[in-house]
Amino acid sequence: MKTIGLDLDNTVFNSEPLYKMGFKRFDRIYKYTPPKDWDLFKCYPSPVVYDILDLFNSDVVYKMPLLNKKYPEVIQNWQHKYDVKVLTSRKSEKTDAYFFGDIYRKKVSWVRLKTYEQIWNNGMYVPMDNIIQTNTYDKIDEIEKHNIDLVIDDGPKVIEGCLKNGVDCIMVSTAKTPYNHYLRNKVKWVKNLFEIKQL
Repeated sequence: MKTIGLDLDNTVFNSEPLYKMGFKRFDRIYKYTPPKDWDLFKCYPSPVVYDILDLFNSDVVYKMPLLNKKYPEVIQNWQHKYDVKVLTSRKSEKTDAYFFGDIYRKKVSWVRLKTYEQIWNNGMYVPMDNIIQTNTYDKIDEIEKHNIDLVIDDGPKVIEGCLKNGVDCIMVSTAKTPYNHYLRNKVKWVKNLFEIKQL
């Protein structure tokens, strides 16, 4: 069975509201625009970036809306054919949490638990053990460790890592992700998950 590695932020969930929240305190000085570079410090003023990073490390990230309300149906259909794993580089100062399964109590990272809850609350029934928290932005260590055959992500560092290491990948790229447009001529890319017909 083919193993799919699926990103969440700006692939399944819409990160734009969070970016806009980062600008809220400074809206009299700076106007929001989609990030043109993966390194936010290259495209936004430092105070705004620090606010955005704080939001990404808070509970707010787990309340981001789906990019499309029908995405859970797409992902559930994939799960009938493939082993779908979630790859996230989300981080938090909070470390441990407890997951209460049907008959057991399991110690897990706080990020994994909150990500699990977010996914299930949005109708995507990915097992806890299929949520992989990565420590690097290219995610390549976990991609290789879990023998992932195909990666679906918007992050240019992840796509570059896949290209460098010979891992099949599909890049989600839209008008709201100008930071990855320079890779469009190097990789298969789609505007949304509905365009992915053949995995």
